[in-house]
Amino acid sequence: MPPGVAKAFKNSAVLGGGMAALSAGLWTAFQHMANAPSAAAFAVVAFPLLLIPLHFALVSGFWASRYWGYPKMSEAGKTAFRQAWSALAFLYPTAALGAMAMWLQAFGDNSAMLLLFGPAALVAMGEVAHHFLYRGPAERAQDKGKSFLDWRDRVGGNIGQQLRRMHAKKS
Repeated sequence: MPPGVAKAFKNSAVLGGGMAALSAGLWTAFQHMANAPSAAAFAVVAFPLLLIPLHFALVSGFWASRYWGYPKMSEAGKTAFRQAWSALAFLYPTAALGAMAMWLQAFGDNSAMLLLFGPAALVAMGEVAHHFLYRGPAERAQDKGKSFLDWRDRVGGNIGQQLRRMHAKKS
C-alpha cells in the first residue's frame, strides 16, 4: 500500500472517528432534553455531522478493498469491482450533495443550526468533492507544481482517478 494511502487511513480514522464521537455525544445530550428527538429526527438535523463518518467509512472501504481485496480477485471479480465502484462514484456524491443541498435549504436560514452544524456541512461537502468530484491538493509526485486550475487530472477526485488508472491498466 502506498504511504499516502496509509496516511489517509489514519486521517480518516481521526476525522471520521472524531465526528462519530461528536455525533454520539450530541445524541446523548439531546436525549436529556425535555423534548428529545427521535433517531430519525436527529439524523435529519445532524445530517452534515453524520455524513462525515459514513463518508470516511465508504472511502476507507474503497482503499482497503482496492489494495487488499482487488489483487486477489479473478478477472471477473476485478471487472465487477470496477463497475460497482464506478457506479457508486457517480451515485454517492450525487445523493450526498443533493441531501446536503436539501439540508441547507431546510436549515440554512436558522443561524443556530448553521453555527452548530455549518462547519460539519463544509467539511462534508469538501470531502465528497475531494474524493469523488475534484481533487484540489496534489497528492501524487507527478502532480506537484501543477496549477490548481489544471483540471485534466483532477476531475473525478482521487477515487475516480484511481478507477480510471485501474481501467487503463486492464485495457
